[in-house]
Amino acid sequence: VSLKKMPELVFLIDPRKEQNAIGEAGHAKIPVMALASSDCNISEIKFPVVGNDAAKASIQFFLNEIAAAYQAGKKEVK
Repeated sequence: VSLKKMPELVFLIDPRKEQNAIGEAGHAKIPVMALASSDCNISEIKFPVVGNDAAKASIQFFLNEIAAAYQAGKKEVK
């Protein structure tokens, strides 16, 4: 499967563990949104979402909210 265009945003959980993805997004000029706890360096994150990036319940909450916002945005564009 190939991309038809570059993504407009990359969403990550725990940027401390995803440094390679942050670097690749930076090289491609793709902004990063990340769920990051207080132990993360958010200097390279365009849209930091401060929260618990280790607890399953926290991750699920944020993923559900982001997915719902994405779906709502898709409906507005149609």
